[in-house]
Amino acid sequence: MAVGRYVIVGLLSITIIAMELIWTRIFSAEFFYTFAFLTLSLAVMGLGLGGLALRLIPSLNRDSFVGTMLSLSGLMAMIGPPMAFKVGLKFSSLFTNWEMAGKFGLVVLLLGSSFFFAGMALAMIFKASGRDMPKIYMADLLGAGLGVLLAIFFMNSIGTPSTVYWAAMPVLLAAFLASPKWVKIFPIGLIALIFFMLPSAEASLETVRQERAPVIYKHWDAMSKIKLIEYGDEARGIQIDNVANSPVYGFDGNWNRPEDSLYEFGIPVNDLINQFDSCVFLSLGAGGGVDVLQALQEGATEIHAVEINHHINQMMLFGDPDGYLPRKIITVDTIMVDTTATYDTTITYDSAYQYVGLAEFSGYIYRDQRVKVITEDARSYVRKFESKFDVIYSLSSNTFSAIASGSFAMAENYLFTTEAFVDYWHSLSD
Repeated sequence: MAVGRYVIVGLLSITIIAMELIWTRIFSAEFFYTFAFLTLSLAVMGLGLGGLALRLIPSLNRDSFVGTMLSLSGLMAMIGPPMAFKVGLKFSSLFTNWEMAGKFGLVVLLLGSSFFFAGMALAMIFKASGRDMPKIYMADLLGAGLGVLLAIFFMNSIGTPSTVYWAAMPVLLAAFLASPKWVKIFPIGLIALIFFMLPSAEASLETVRQERAPVIYKHWDAMSKIKLIEYGDEARGIQIDNVANSPVYGFDGNWNRPEDSLYEFGIPVNDLINQFDSCVFLSLGAGGGVDVLQALQEGATEIHAVEINHHINQMMLFGDPDGYLPRKIITVDTIMVDTTATYDTTITYDSAYQYVGLAEFSGYIYRDQRVKVITEDARSYVRKFESKFDVIYSLSSNTFSAIASGSFAMAENYLFTTEAFVDYWHSLSD
């Protein structure tokens, strides 16, 4: 029985820590970056209130109820996030609209209930295993560590929305182990419900938005939610977490252009590059490669494109590996819209649309022999070099949307500290 308790606690810990990570990724992208604070607070509050409820209602403290509480925790882990999206909460109106305040309370209740039932189950196990607490604690630590690895692995392999439902699987397995024979049917039924809900994962865990241009590609992993937006034949945009944007210029790969057809850039650096006979150029936060395109056009001989988001670099190097979304057109006024948006007008498929991957669209500039593509944190990359770069350029590594969303209240940006500029200074050539 003791061994069974260790397994149950380990499985429960996998789900709890995975929910915290996955829900932070989901809600910070769809609502606000600072939702990370709310998710952590919900976990601490829910687990604590679960233990308190067991203290205040002694009749619930029965070993036979452990499986039931675990099943309820798994159920709410599955249905809590999609129901939170259905509520229609708007954080921008939270302090000016009583209805939104009530919806916020409902969202807290929906998301906190999974942790609440998990807290009750843990309290029951702790009370019955007082002498084995060191081993119980070790099972909790091992489960939490494994939960982190599994959450990141599944978000990167099957996508973040689907991982929301898979995260409930360990606690439901724990419920199956802890339940009496006839009660095991409930966790079995909930496991079957996971497979039923998986096909609608992305649609049920996304805020409906009316895009300004068609979204032709989506990818959602542990790092970010990426949308590729088509603005026309000359430009696309990489949208990160629904707020930050990095442009991509359409390019045919032809550098033998007349001067009047050269690209123009909002912040030109041609005077800086032309000061050097063979300029070594570093782009901090290369994003969609506009900085790289400018450096190539101006004749830089060595360009380091540093971007921490691996998938963006893959898109620029090899295209969009997950395929693409079929573009739709409103037949009434021929305005293209996102496939996830809902409208009163009739929408039909644009069957003549020919999709071109981002690598081809940008003229394969990341495959140019002058370009070195690096997936790494900019600070750590710069520290590796002494007097290496002639120009260090940072345009899109700090977005206006990040400032507006309050993201620096959650994680400061260490690209702009005094120590960072000392690193940049030492990595510059004479």
